[in-house]
Amino acid sequence: MKLLLIDNFDSFTYILKHYLMLNETQVEVIRNNDTILLNHDFVSDFDGIVLSPGPGVPNDSGYMPHVIAQYISVKPILGICLGHQALGQYLGADLVYANEPHHGVQTQIFHNSHIMFHGLPNAIDVGRYHSLMIAPNANIQKEYVETAHTSDGEVMAIAHKYKHVWAMQFHPESCMSSHGQQLINNWLNGIKL
Repeated sequence: MKLLLIDNFDSFTYILKHYLMLNETQVEVIRNNDTILLNHDFVSDFDGIVLSPGPGVPNDSGYMPHVIAQYISVKPILGICLGHQALGQYLGADLVYANEPHHGVQTQIFHNSHIMFHGLPNAIDVGRYHSLMIAPNANIQKEYVETAHTSDGEVMAIAHKYKHVWAMQFHPESCMSSHGQQLINNWLNGIKL
């Protein structure tokens, strides 16, 4: 399997690459401002796309919004943190600032038993590094559902009901995420089916 990992200039990108490669997966890292992301033949060659974490807001993330618009209907996509926010925004959600920043904070989240969380307990600890997030009760496209939240209702994950497009506000690749590798494996296993 061959994956495109869009690097949003984040220090976690290569940790995420390592997690992905533990599954005998080829991963090519391309920065979000590289014009090769506009080359349909190049992007089409990959089996899936991973949108990395990163600073700032989705509108300032280079060609990542273009990639989402072009491939969300035809490729498996995994969005992490900024990638999660970009997918949410593309799907119609408003982005809001959290009541307080969560940079290097471990939080317990709860999920709805979506396949994203296959084999995991209902409550898991995750590492968070963000101040921006999808608005609670987001008005996203009807094909998408919220799959995880905090105890106070903050959206922590979303997924397409049928396609393999998932997004997580937290960082599965963080040492503070208790089941990060399993979350990555669950996404990769869906591509292999």
